[in-house]
Amino acid sequence: MRPKTKVFDHESLQDADNLAAFLKAIAKGIKKGHIEFTDDDETLTLTPTPLGRFRIKAEKSPKSQTLRIKITWQTGTPETEETNLLFIDCADAD
Repeated sequence: MRPKTKVFDHESLQDADNLAAFLKAIAKGIKKGHIEFTDDDETLTLTPTPLGRFRIKAEKSPKSQTLRIKITWQTGTPETEETNLLFIDCADAD
């Protein structure tokens, strides 16, 4: 029997400092190979492997802006494929 997929789903309104802190915690967890997500209802632990698939999508409309980041780690032997260069920059505020 196949194990059931576990899902952690959380949505809340956060200020820029908290958003940056969450992203830093995720980055630190990726480096360490252990990320734990917890809220009032549930907990889920991920164990990232050294090689992961990275997808990023940014959208801007007159009414909203969206940033989607998806990182997937495979268990077992990773797929090999050509990688594309990506550059992300933040402009210094004047």
